[in-house]
Amino acid sequence: MTNLTADEITAGYPDRPVLAAVTLAVRAGEFMALIGPNGAGKTTLLRSLGRQLRPARGTVALDGVAVWDRSPGWTAQRIALALQGGERDRPLTVAEVVSLGRAPHRGWVLPFRAEDRHAVEVALARAGLADFAERRVTELSAGEAQRVGLARALAQEPAVLLVDEPTSHLDLRFQGEVLDQLRRLARDGLAVVAALHDLNLAALWADRVVLLAAGRVVAVGTPDEVLKADALSAAYGTQLAVSRHPEFGTPLVMPVPRK
Repeated sequence: MTNLTADEITAGYPDRPVLAAVTLAVRAGEFMALIGPNGAGKTTLLRSLGRQLRPARGTVALDGVAVWDRSPGWTAQRIALALQGGERDRPLTVAEVVSLGRAPHRGWVLPFRAEDRHAVEVALARAGLADFAERRVTELSAGEAQRVGLARALAQEPAVLLVDEPTSHLDLRFQGEVLDQLRRLARDGLAVVAALHDLNLAALWADRVVLLAAGRVVAVGTPDEVLKADALSAAYGTQLAVSRHPEFGTPLVMPVPRK
């Protein structure tokens, strides 16, 4: 069973420390949501877990193996990171961008094999992009481009999938479809971590929630355990109310109007 861990990691940038002594464990078969206010460290944590940002202190390990003791290729065969942005400024087709996800398995020179083509086709279908394969990414909407990044990550066939704001720029239909897909991937055995701004989406889809504030883990647990009014209000610096969703029974978080 795949297990990705962060042990007391401190990370950031030369002029800006972000994470402070963060400890976390992500298990196979689990959909974990990272929540917290802007600047809390969600993207920095994803980059640290995905071996794109080396912690100043602490260790990130996959199944007990420190990822910085292995090559980037070794990590990329096992951990995929889908950040916001992507390849929208390059005149590539959607299929060509998603095909880049096969590089950790075949390099940049070797010809595509049947298994590579199959992995790309599956990734496109899972991201709802099968009909977009020959479209130029420069012609896509922001939401469509977001799904291309997810498909590229899926083409890596990872054991761990890290996704930054997978529902940003998506309408309600595609928000649900993407989150359904992430949860299915977790049920199929992947360890899935997604940074989410919408706390109510996290409550509906995530198995566990991690609340970050000022670069530290404030709470970890099920949505019921973490989505508490006092803790959320302190983390977000504003008064929030938590009730129950009338249909699903999950926590329902709303800002309190000021008088």
